[in-house]
Amino acid sequence: MRSATLGSGCPERSGGVLRGAMSGRHTLRRLLVASAVGLAGMLAVPWVPAADAAVLVSIDVTPSPANVPIGVTTQFTATGHYTDLSSADITTSATWTSSVPSAATVTDTGADKGKVTGVALGATTITATSGLISGSSLVTVVPAELVTITVDPLLASIPKGTTQQYTATGHYTDLSTQDLTTHVVWSSSLTTVASISNANGSRGLATGVGIGATVITATDAATSIAGVAGLGVTAPVLVAINISPPASSVTRGGSEQLTAEGVYSDLTTAPLTDLVTWSSLFPANATVSDTVPTKGLVTGVAVGGTTISATDPATSIVGVATVAVTPFIPLPQIYISDEAVNEPPAGGTATATFTIELSAPSAVPVTVTASSSNGTAAAGSDYNALLPTLVTFTPGGPLTQTVSVTINGDDFRERNENFIVRLQSPVGATLGDDTGVGRILDPLGRFTVFVRDAQVVQSPTALTTAHFAVELNAAPLPGETVTVQVATADLSAKVADNDYAALGPITLTFDSTTGNSIDVPVTVRKSTPGEGTEQFMLVASSPSPNLQISDSFGVGAIYNGSIPSFPSITIQDPRVVEPFSGTATLTYRIRLSKPTSQTVKVTYATTNDGTATPGIDYVPIPPTVLTFLPNETQKLVNVTVNGDAFHERVETVKLTLSGSVNAVIGDTQGVGRIRDQLGRFAVYVRDASVTQSSTSTTTARFVVSLSATPLAGESVSVAVATVPFTATAVDGDYVPLSQDLTFGPGVSNQSVDVTVNAGPASEADEFFALQLVSSSLNAKIADAFAAGNISAGA
Repeated sequence: MRSATLGSGCPERSGGVLRGAMSGRHTLRRLLVASAVGLAGMLAVPWVPAADAAVLVSIDVTPSPANVPIGVTTQFTATGHYTDLSSADITTSATWTSSVPSAATVTDTGADKGKVTGVALGATTITATSGLISGSSLVTVVPAELVTITVDPLLASIPKGTTQQYTATGHYTDLSTQDLTTHVVWSSSLTTVASISNANGSRGLATGVGIGATVITATDAATSIAGVAGLGVTAPVLVAINISPPASSVTRGGSEQLTAEGVYSDLTTAPLTDLVTWSSLFPANATVSDTVPTKGLVTGVAVGGTTISATDPATSIVGVATVAVTPFIPLPQIYISDEAVNEPPAGGTATATFTIELSAPSAVPVTVTASSSNGTAAAGSDYNALLPTLVTFTPGGPLTQTVSVTINGDDFRERNENFIVRLQSPVGATLGDDTGVGRILDPLGRFTVFVRDAQVVQSPTALTTAHFAVELNAAPLPGETVTVQVATADLSAKVADNDYAALGPITLTFDSTTGNSIDVPVTVRKSTPGEGTEQFMLVASSPSPNLQISDSFGVGAIYNGSIPSFPSITIQDPRVVEPFSGTATLTYRIRLSKPTSQTVKVTYATTNDGTATPGIDYVPIPPTVLTFLPNETQKLVNVTVNGDAFHERVETVKLTLSGSVNAVIGDTQGVGRIRDQLGRFAVYVRDASVTQSSTSTTTARFVVSLSATPLAGESVSVAVATVPFTATAVDGDYVPLSQDLTFGPGVSNQSVDVTVNAGPASEADEFFALQLVSSSLNAKIADAFAAGNISAGA
């Protein structure tokens, strides 16, 4: 830094007369020096100028003017200007002062000289002085400035559907802080994970919308200064349990199925009936099952009331419902009759009138809904469907009502067909018999088919033909078609031995052009020397629905020579009751149509095409030759039947005759029937009721029951499916269901849950049905339909 010192750097001074030239670039400097000499003379200061010394004449302080925020330190600079027009930074050599230190201070020591710090709002003059020369800057102290923003909490985790409140804190130059939560702009880096509000009243409130992680940012709009925090969103958690119905009543000894539904933090719902722990506050009044498959089933014990709780074992969240137990008052029962009606001719109609009866008078109105469903008859062609019809019994009124179904006629031969009128949704009564079977009796009945025997004399030199006549009992009318399959089968004559040419199976079609008989020719091969009489069969199978087989096979006798007259062999169809243990005997009686002087032989054996299982249900018999001595006409063949304690349908054991000698087989097969003492299991389904929610799904729980509990080694399978009525899956009233149930040993009840969708509170009560569609062979469907009643709720 350059300095100016009195007595040096100036031209010589003598008697006040300047010496030295006043020309060129030194003119201005010398004038200034002369002025200084004159001033020194007046002050009686000795003046000894140095040769060519520059003198400080002014100081600039920068920045000028300046704004300094409170708490902020700003470096000011002092620049000295000299007589030789040069300048230099004199910040560290100058003396610094503040006119108002309470507004701003300035450092005058060390390396921090010239640093001005804002203290309080106001103004001050910052001055830099060197010798007699000073320079200044006007400084205005302004409010503190925002430096950083912190967001709290810095790291957080919330379940999906819940919220997290964030706060934003501003940090300023004066070391102060300020809550900026309602002033900043909030944002989420992944709005699919979490959203955050900028609305008044909820600013900074983050909501988890998807599982994952996101960055929450709070930004000052004026300065773009921002703070960040991390937010993780985890799976939704259970927040409440709703029991449906929330309030109900049962009679003493009666029961009602409750269902539990979980509500989660993201407002989704899920059925929890089988997952929660059920308990009753007063089990002396009503109990509740906590065992699958009847969890949530409340049973009234004594008149009174209780609170039923459903508790989630993981979170201890509890849902409650109240149940009142009322005295048991037996309700009357409703029955429906079975009806049969003859099918009228084409163009005509008949009426099947079903009687619906109430078993006893009722003090309150009783209602039940009747509707039809197909059996073997088809709605629209065979009969007109009965749509759901409400039948009402009024107090003091008649105890019987009727519903009618129109039967449509035709002139075709058909099997007897059936349909069902089902009673559902009783109010004020229970169902004693909910199924009315309507039978449509065809006056003509089905066609009957016969396969006639054939005889042929075998030629040693040429092929011959056995002609079987396959006959109907009547010729089809125009528009009628009857089909049946036929095929040859070996007896003593065999295809492998080149006795005859195999045929089929082929399909025979009878219509109005064929009449009632079709000839079926079978080629017989040439005979060989010494060959005896042999037999084969033409067997009928797979009849169309309008046909029944009366004589399923014809015997083709191949004679080597003239055709003799042989007796016919027939076999009786026996029956036996299956014992619970031990064995019983099926006795087949085999007869000759007439005595003969010849020995007659025939081979018998059990076959596996019956419904009984060989080795389990009975002891099978291998092919065995039965001999009739001359003039004998009857023989007995016994089949051992094994007993068991299982529920079974009637089963069949077939004993087949083949390979006769000196006789023809008139009936090749005897069908023995084993009747089970227990019979088949009966399968029932109970109605279900549910109160529809306007915000979430609910569950209609049906209970499917067997008439008895399967033993070890037994199982029953049942197929179930939902059926629309006034409530439909198409309209979104419920979620359609189709599933198979299996009842193993010890299980006689199973529940079927159907999801009922949310609906408006203004919606009318509706119902759908759960149908037992089919069952395993050891069961019969006793109650095929149950109503799912949907009551409108809040």
